Amino acid sequence: MNATGTDAGAVASAPAATAAPGGYPPRESAAPTLRAAADKARSAGDQAAAGQPPFEQGPVEVATRRLRGDEALLLRSLRLLALTDAPRAFAGCVRDELAVATGEWERRALDCATRADDYVAVVTRYGTPAGLVRAYTPPTAADRRELAAMWVAPWARGIGAGDALVDAVVAWARQMGARAVTLWVNLENAAARSLYDRHGFAVEGDLGGKSGDGRRWLRMTRALAPVERPGADPLERDLDTVAEAHPAARQRW
Repeated sequence: MNATGTDAGAVASAPAATAAPGGYPPRESAAPTLRAAADKARSAGDQAAAGQPPFEQGPVEVATRRLRGDEALLLRSLRLLALTDAPRAFAGCVRDELAVATGEWERRALDCATRADDYVAVVTRYGTPAGLVRAYTPPTAADRRELAAMWVAPWARGIGAGDALVDAVVAWARQMGARAVTLWVNLENAAARSLYDRHGFAVEGDLGGKSGDGRRWLRMTRALAPVERPGADPLERDLDTVAEAHPAARQRW
């Protein structure tokens, strides 16, 4: 033990890095680390040049995707959560959806995953499903899409999940050649109305609602400039064929 209270033997036997002034390693000791980093970067560049991703990126905070045909259970779960969390925001109710048979949920999921007149987008937060929205062709308007069943879980609100869902519907509707997207929103739901205002939806027509229900609904519409699809048959012809094959499929739920 020296005069400063330090064990001289311990200092003498410690690596040179710990004995450097200020506790920092000598400059030359960083060279191997820098060389290793350069080698790793060079390897990543070689992988990228060969068409291979240099690393696997984790899920982003907010993302949307189309529902898959084998995700009937996810569709049912999100729908029931939505109706439980915000019963006044939807025309349907939990009781009715609980009575829907498993086979019907499977048909809904398959339709929403594959058809040109029915669509469900799922929003995820860091890869975990956090909400959904449906869009479908109303029975009397083949050139429109109706946005419905919109819901975002409370733990995913305020981060752009709702905006992402609206964007997904608008992009899909435009891709399908629709000329407008319409929706009904509860007059009491100020947050939803603000969301749709931001995305260019405007109030259309008078208030709607069922007598004795106590809720009033606003109809909102956003006009679209459809994407041209050279060589494709007119969308209306495709939808007429689909509707004849499955006339009851495009009902609201």
